[in-house]
Amino acid sequence: MISPALTLLLGPRTRLGLALNTLVREHRDALETLGLLAYPSRVGDKLLRDLGEGLEPSEARETLGIGGEHPVILTATKGLAAPAGLIRSRELLPDAEVYLRDWARLAEGIETRIVMTIDPLPDVLLAADHAAANAAARATPWDALYEMSWADLMAEVREALPKSAVLALTTRGAFLSAETVAPLIFGAGAEVVLPETLRASLVPSDTPLPKSTAHLSGYFDTYRPCPDPRWLREVLGMDGVTADLLQSRFHEDVEAIRAMPDVQVI
Repeated sequence: MISPALTLLLGPRTRLGLALNTLVREHRDALETLGLLAYPSRVGDKLLRDLGEGLEPSEARETLGIGGEHPVILTATKGLAAPAGLIRSRELLPDAEVYLRDWARLAEGIETRIVMTIDPLPDVLLAADHAAANAAARATPWDALYEMSWADLMAEVREALPKSAVLALTTRGAFLSAETVAPLIFGAGAEVVLPETLRASLVPSDTPLPKSTAHLSGYFDTYRPCPDPRWLREVLGMDGVTADLLQSRFHEDVEAIRAMPDVQVI
């Protein structure tokens, strides 16, 4: 599969977002031998700070080879917010609009794919593993948490980068559809980041993957890291009913995103 000139993995810090960054970091040299320039989040997050402090996008593109001979994949797990800024003033990723403007400046005139990793809010908080984010969620009434919308965020992405292809990826979707996702993100690099490599990055390392794809769904539901009732109660102050409502809201958001033009959902 032919990669666009620039693939931006903008997070947030879901389990999938963190796993993709790890794959980029660990396979960076091998990806480069296949003609893909790959930069992990330590590069992408610093680039975002530098753009915010006045770095010219043209200089950034030249430094990283964006728009050059080889396609570029750039991860930024803090590309829409640092973990501490996940929730603030009853908003989800309240600084995303500002950060998206900087990403749009970088991508101007470049064929770009934006990859957003989204999951139910409790799963995102578990993956972020940040005390300030957990405290903000705990201090937010459940009805305000329910109103936090991934669909609204995706609409901001489309508005900021209207010429870019957009892919919304859930951890479950990436696991079940790894044969599609690996080449879609890594292009020629899928020779290195195989579907089973992607799947193995999303579940505990001591649980061998099933040999048949027919068993993937049940396997994922059994072994995926997920918030347990005690963690929800003690860390987020959240009961099971609220967690179920947020799960339901997430599925509603996914369907709303699926209906958006020029957005692919997996």
